[in-house]
Amino acid sequence: MREIVFTVVHEPGMNPVADLLAEYPSARIRSLACHVTESALWRVDRATGPGAALDELEDLAGARYFTDCLVRDGCDGDWETTVLDRSESSLVLYSYWERTPSCDSVPHLAREHFGDGVVLDETWRGRRQRWRALAPDGPVGAFVEDVRAVADADIEFERVSDPDPEPDAELPPEAGGRAGRRRRGRLLRDAPRD
Repeated sequence: MREIVFTVVHEPGMNPVADLLAEYPSARIRSLACHVTESALWRVDRATGPGAALDELEDLAGARYFTDCLVRDGCDGDWETTVLDRSESSLVLYSYWERTPSCDSVPHLAREHFGDGVVLDETWRGRRQRWRALAPDGPVGAFVEDVRAVADADIEFERVSDPDPEPDAELPPEAGGRAGRRRRGRLLRDAPRD
């Protein structure tokens, strides 16, 4: 398995959710669950922050840019969003999205490149939408390029873990059931850019 961590940085005026979160710096959205198929996406998100920010987010919940679509113009995806829970400082939303040929999202691109077993986590603060993907070993270059090609935003790749296990002389073969091997991560500080 390898972990891929990157951030989508939205420019002002390009995404209403990013604009709202930038207006309320203490507000954030975190995915609790995200499931994707070729043609649909289901997710549960928890937003926290000031009541005014949550009120506005609740109003935006049906907007065409909520939270996954990377296509700025021409997206005609069909969203259904339901409030599952609401308190003064927390909002839990369930969303269902039917994908159209003009729509793309990080979860859909990840599934296309890594298969059905990809696990995703997302945290969104201000204009920064940070994604963590746990995916089977294999090349990530095409995924990186597709995210950059589809997203009308700056993409900052923080880390791609190295899938090649290396022997660890300090661990006995029976340690952790990994026959003396452990996974090593490496940071990609200067990931390739367009």
